[in-house]
Amino acid sequence: MFSILIEHKTLGGNWLVGEEIRTGGYRNLATPAALGDADTYGAGGWTSPDDLTNDQGGIHTNSGVGNRWFYLLIKGGKGQNALRKNYEVKTPIGYDRAAQLLMRTLPRLTPNASYEDFCRETIATAEQLFGDCNEYTLAVKHAWYAVGVLADPPPLCKPGWTMEVVLKADSQKTRYMLYVKGDSIVCVYKDPESIMKIFTRRNSAYTTSVVQDADGVNSATLPKDYMNRYLATMNSELIPAQEMLMAEQLEQVRAGLANPATNAEDRAQMKQTETMLVKGQQQMKEAKAQMKADEQELAQPAKPISEAAFWQKQGGKRKFDKDYLKQTTMYQGKYLTRKYVLSAAMTWWSTPDIPLRLSDITQIIPLASFVAQNSGINYLMRGFPVNYLDMMQMQNIREDVPNSFDKLFSTAAVFQ
Repeated sequence: MFSILIEHKTLGGNWLVGEEIRTGGYRNLATPAALGDADTYGAGGWTSPDDLTNDQGGIHTNSGVGNRWFYLLIKGGKGQNALRKNYEVKTPIGYDRAAQLLMRTLPRLTPNASYEDFCRETIATAEQLFGDCNEYTLAVKHAWYAVGVLADPPPLCKPGWTMEVVLKADSQKTRYMLYVKGDSIVCVYKDPESIMKIFTRRNSAYTTSVVQDADGVNSATLPKDYMNRYLATMNSELIPAQEMLMAEQLEQVRAGLANPATNAEDRAQMKQTETMLVKGQQQMKEAKAQMKADEQELAQPAKPISEAAFWQKQGGKRKFDKDYLKQTTMYQGKYLTRKYVLSAAMTWWSTPDIPLRLSDITQIIPLASFVAQNSGINYLMRGFPVNYLDMMQMQNIREDVPNSFDKLFSTAAVFQ
């Protein structure tokens, strides 16, 4: 790649390597397939890296994938790759930016780096150099999609996202408004008697809620792991207090039963009460043990896992799609959306076009289970779920946020 950069900058080049030694050259960066090299990751002339009997795992022929990426990065282009995926690199970055990108990326790579590693690190470098939604960063991503290293096209870069979240439970539906701008998330819910908003940042440990009702406006900030704290309070304070109260009541009842002066009618009633209290103590003991176990489980920090590591364990995104992808459509006539069916009870529709995740919803919907950003369920969704288990659906998606977003993301009594 560096030799091509130098040649093109000084002499003007033809994207061939070794053309002075052999007619047509040994490598064609613009059209690798013309010389029998792979131009798409995992397809066409691709050789498995594990097949050491074939070009030592494709060490030479597979270089065509990176070569084609490099050409598209600098020159741009559109077409269909060997995976039959249409692509377009609209804004090529040119020679100087490509050189800068490579020089900044090389120190990030190890001797055993794969194409996935190279892809991930060039994207990270581009985001640092140009910005997340810069046209040159998008060119890097689209070029990697063009050669098949990225399984999905880059998601859309928009000023923000607004949508209606519909939660279903039996025949009941609850509607929320969801607003996302950068790392900031706001959820607004209205009922006949009040209006509430919850806001947080993705990596914040806390959420803030603001409620306006007949009593005025009140706000509170709570930890996202409130369930663990709730269980801890139950186990350390509330349950012991209830146990003490039941023990005192049982002691009083048994004292009455032991009193010879207690008449038959009262004795019968006390006997029933004693049975109920003993049963209640046993149930309390079982509940305490279960809640203690739940508390200990929740107290264990979830082990973060990278997306690359997750999909390596699953056998890759393409294998997952082959096994579980059942249908595709254009949601709202615009967003590529795919239906995944793992079982009758585990079905969802998700889109790679919207750069949000399941965790963006669960951490601000009241009583929803908290999902960490770097958890496997986020990766498993294969994009942003627009219909999750037929219990949660996104409607009326817009690619912006209200002008009042900064006030929405505050304790001010602003709810729209």
